[in-house]
Amino acid sequence: MMDGMSRSLSYTDAVRLLGGTDSKIVSAVEKIVGGVLLGGAPVIPAFLSWFDAKSEFVRLSNDLIRSLAE
Repeated sequence: MMDGMSRSLSYTDAVRLLGGTDSKIVSAVEKIVGGVLLGGAPVIPAFLSWFDAKSEFVRLSNDLIRSLAE
């Protein structure tokens, strides 16, 4: 039973659920950038709007790496 808080899935969570794999480099960069954006948000509130762009960048990076690997 959930305690009333819903958790949204990240792109990484969705890929894992669907059985895909992410590049370890892209995953590491995603974590670093996410931490910087989250840590900088109280000082620079505009960082909050960059989370959507980060998600799209990660998705496109993984797509590019998968297509290069094929």
